[in-house]
Amino acid sequence: MSAPIQNFYEYDRDATITCPACGWSGTCSASENFTWELVDVCCGSCDKMLLIVPHPTHEQTRKAAAEGNEKAKADIQLVEEREAFFARAKEHSLTSASQLPELEGDEVIIEWDFDDKERAEDKNSWTVLRHQGQEIWREVAFYEGINRFEEVLWILREKYGTRMAELRPTQASITYLCGDDLGASARIDSLNTDLAGLRKTQGDGFFVEFEDADGQPGDPKRQEAELQASIAEIGSIDCSCGWAGDATETRVNGSGSRREISCPDCRRPLFMLTLDES
Repeated sequence: MSAPIQNFYEYDRDATITCPACGWSGTCSASENFTWELVDVCCGSCDKMLLIVPHPTHEQTRKAAAEGNEKAKADIQLVEEREAFFARAKEHSLTSASQLPELEGDEVIIEWDFDDKERAEDKNSWTVLRHQGQEIWREVAFYEGINRFEEVLWILREKYGTRMAELRPTQASITYLCGDDLGASARIDSLNTDLAGLRKTQGDGFFVEFEDADGQPGDPKRQEAELQASIAEIGSIDCSCGWAGDATETRVNGSGSRREISCPDCRRPLFMLTLDES
């Protein structure tokens, strides 16, 4: 049987809890383990999970405060500050490759830098993207922001294609980026290894030819018809990020005869299509 789940604002850290497996008894606070998502209480003797207490959502905090819970009322200010933070982050967030400038060179290396010089004034720490020392984008920084690092990496890959060689954290950024996440550094290396692999010769990928497509070879309208027909034939597809769906839901990058098909959620390239030019 799984451990019971208790509402955060009903949880009493000083309450006594007893293990049904071995009979151990003690206060909840004596056996707490904290994660970003929840608090779990385990047996002090056999380590059996006894209680799970998820951290509250903002809606749960507001509801508990409205019902008179003193802890929830004290937490309302934190909720409002967090919501204001996310609003600022959304306002400055990189969401499209079109927001990035054109860059020259066959090998594009972007630095992921950190700037908190004006934090006391504007309440923000900033992630700053630099190319050859020049700032090309800045957005609100997330502590332990490895998920955001990955999102930005694939937007950069979408913009700069196979020229995108590395998203490189600076020494100033690495502590805030990784925090206490022991797997973050390895994940950064893995993502940049994936980038390097995508820069290698990919061959022609899937070659598609539709003889009934109207227009001359190389004609944009004919290529678009071939592209859509070939994607429709692929059918179901999935991505390592967890997305799964029909190929018609994917993103299409590039122009001319070679098109890169990428995940609609994380933008990770999935495969290449080469259209008929003959």
